[in-house]
Amino acid sequence: MSDDKATNPKDQQATTRVDLSLFPDSAVAYGALAFTEGDLKYGAYNWRVAGVQTSVYIAALRRHVAKYYNGEWADPKTGVPHLANALACIAVLIDSHEQGNLNDDRPPKQSAGLYIDMEEKVAALQEKFPRRAGRYRADEADKRAFEEFQAHNPQPPQSAIDAINAGAYWDGSEWRSTAPPHFPVKAGA
Repeated sequence: MSDDKATNPKDQQATTRVDLSLFPDSAVAYGALAFTEGDLKYGAYNWRVAGVQTSVYIAALRRHVAKYYNGEWADPKTGVPHLANALACIAVLIDSHEQGNLNDDRPPKQSAGLYIDMEEKVAALQEKFPRRAGRYRADEADKRAFEEFQAHNPQPPQSAIDAINAGAYWDGSEWRSTAPPHFPVKAGA
């Protein structure tokens, strides 16, 4: 008896096509949320009619990534996560490129030599100053703040449990909302 398994002939053809199952559905859902906001504000696929300027979407992408990187999970006005909006910016740029209606207003191309030079300088700095301490990590700081809160409040009131489970976190001095690190708490824990 052979270990070979009979396969559907379509399976062999499918292996030469782009495998859309590799892109996480969670990212698709986040992107769709951002596009829902855009649909409600501007109308679906508005960029396909009007076209877009590269610089406008790059600027928006950078703002969303910077806000996320600096600790803000979601837009405080809409509740839409910044990474969802960043995905939408990239998707519009790609779609406009593919549709042929992208107004490519990028600056003249920069030489790749700059990055090669910077990498050499970083290597020299790392050799002169070996890293002695780890980098600050927000997830570890949030966890430490939460553990500190729990130490002073061993059985938080139900309102605090509800707030924590809804995504709020204690930063050491006040409650904050929309924290991506999520530490669920059970009553009496």
